Amino acid sequence: NLTFLTLIFLATGCSTISISNFQDGKPLGKGRVRVGIGSELSPMTNYGISGADINNPENFDTFIDSSDLADGQDSSWYFWGLYNLLVQYGVTDKIDIGVIPYLGLYGMNFGAKAFTKYAFMPEESAIQVAAVPYFGYSRLSAESDSPDPDDEWDSKLSQYNTIYYGLDVPVSWKFLYASLKVYSKTLNGRFTYWDKDVTHEPSLSSLSYGVAIGGDGFKTEGRDLGRTEIQIMYEKTPKDQWEPRLYVGWNKFFEFGGSKTD
Repeated sequence: NLTFLTLIFLATGCSTISISNFQDGKPLGKGRVRVGIGSELSPMTNYGISGADINNPENFDTFIDSSDLADGQDSSWYFWGLYNLLVQYGVTDKIDIGVIPYLGLYGMNFGAKAFTKYAFMPEESAIQVAAVPYFGYSRLSAESDSPDPDDEWDSKLSQYNTIYYGLDVPVSWKFLYASLKVYSKTLNGRFTYWDKDVTHEPSLSSLSYGVAIGGDGFKTEGRDLGRTEIQIMYEKTPKDQWEPRLYVGWNKFFEFGGSKTD
């Protein structure tokens, strides 16, 4: 039923997106390839949402805000469990392209984003600056096997599709970087019901912005620990409340071929 599916989404089926690009201000170098594997603490796009508002079906039914949450529970609804594969290629000495497919730990949550990176500074500059526009999509879907005769609005299908795009502007020095971030996302729902000949497709858009701080080259016992990125974002909730949030990402790179940019 609807209540059961709501609990499933909140407990195990988080609709999440990848916002960590793991990019500093330096280009890879023409012909060079980077492959990375990692994990993120990621935004849950359907937090505070239980499905379509039956009385106003073009909108989502939002059931929480900061004051509704139990004591000690974080209203940002962090979700650790998004795993990604990064593939990046140096098209020229200043331009890279890449793709990051990702998969949620729980539920049928999956997606991908594509990005382009343009480096502005000459190779010999100590300070490197780049622009990284990106576009992404994710989907979370759950379907009930049988109807509940006691529930008038019994969900047969509950689906969340997220389309988002953004821009990172990383500035790096040696192995450290800081990146200005802004992205916009639109969450589109699709809900069908066993006992109703109707499909509701609500939609919700929001804007987020902030800064990421990251670095690589950290070593222990001679082993490279990969790149770590911390993001401090300011985001709008489904109830139009602006709240700060903190996200962490990690990625381990493997690079080969081409001409490496130091």
